[in-house]
Amino acid sequence: MTCASSAPAWRSSPRVSFLLEGAPSDTLAALNGKIWSKVVATDDEMRAIETQLHVISTHLVGGQHEIRVYAEASPGDGFRSIDSGLEDVYFLNLSQQSKSQLPN
Repeated sequence: MTCASSAPAWRSSPRVSFLLEGAPSDTLAALNGKIWSKVVATDDEMRAIETQLHVISTHLVGGQHEIRVYAEASPGDGFRSIDSGLEDVYFLNLSQQSKSQLPN
């Protein structure tokens, strides 16, 4: 698919939550340096991070939570920049949709 803008665009569809218009490589490039990961040992630490940062996904790794966040710059101690994948694009879009649907 092509779009007039060089930036990927999202649009809704009745059958699908969202569609990506543009090249996947463009979307991944736009996220370069903006996806951060940290492994935390406790649920309390994970919940604290969820209240402070834009968490896009969590995964259980060896009994600990790997948290992925979206941030323009380093979110702080212990976070490392990671290469983004299409899974990050998907979860970022879902997190943005759910935040926009929260009542004021």
